[in-house]
Amino acid sequence: MADEYDLIEGFSFLGFGSLWLSFLVWWLVNNYITNKRHLKPLHKFMNFILFCKCMECFFAVGYILNKSGIDYWGIAVTSMITIYKTFIYTSLVLASKGFCIISDILRRRELSIVALVMGSVYLIYSAYFIEAYMVSFIILFMIISLLYITTKYTFENIKLLKARQQALIESNIQNLVAPIQAKINLLTYFMRMSCFYCVEQFVMQTITIIFDKTYLFYNPGIAITYVYFDEILEFIGIAGILFILRPKNQMQYFDINLIEPNTPSRPLAPVFKAALPETLSAPIISNKPILLIAPKGYQRNDPFRNLLIANPITTK
Repeated sequence: MADEYDLIEGFSFLGFGSLWLSFLVWWLVNNYITNKRHLKPLHKFMNFILFCKCMECFFAVGYILNKSGIDYWGIAVTSMITIYKTFIYTSLVLASKGFCIISDILRRRELSIVALVMGSVYLIYSAYFIEAYMVSFIILFMIISLLYITTKYTFENIKLLKARQQALIESNIQNLVAPIQAKINLLTYFMRMSCFYCVEQFVMQTITIIFDKTYLFYNPGIAITYVYFDEILEFIGIAGILFILRPKNQMQYFDINLIEPNTPSRPLAPVFKAALPETLSAPIISNKPILLIAPKGYQRNDPFRNLLIANPITTK
């Protein structure tokens, strides 16, 4: 009976590995063929998430079915899981900071946070496979921390984008309103999907802690059912996040680093359209800016003198 369940579990991981491999092929085609011009460093970093997950599933097949080399396959599986978790946690933090989404650079403080996350995840999962039960509670705390960090940073970026979008609308500057709204939508979808992934990981890890030492997990049928739920939900979460963040045309480019997040929004010069009277005798050259004085409000003591810079456009 045990051999039968081993075959079922082994071929199940083979199927999951094939599923991840199919998604990896689509991801690479989209990155390097379909939308190569929109490829950014974050997308290249995410390649390793899918690669490590594929290798983890295929190594798990060898671990389950090849009893003679179980020690070597076990080392391979644990190594891939550790590296995979490090990449996925780091990617979520990078995306929540808006890296390669609304900014192409990270500040020193942000780099420190990313480095701390990478080191912590790698060390914790390395220790997990030595003393699983004790480290399981640390992993739960780490998942909660990841949920807090990604939600906090993503919400801050959304709030900042909305403030800048409102300033642009009030100043009648329309060229960046739609691109900013597209980024707001993208970050909103990312925040929801990352929350789903973190909650899923928290629930499955909690189930493992509660029932790991009970007879339920010694039942092969229940254990395989748990594996199915864990792998399917994880695939939905990771595939959803990568699909949202995939390289694609994000409309007009802008960099959020040009906006100071800790200072009040700068007043923006409004953009108006007007027609000059045909009786105007002053020489006007098309596309050569000129300085205009508004008819009202021009007093010497007025700090906001109505001076306008006009860019004449000749229309037929």
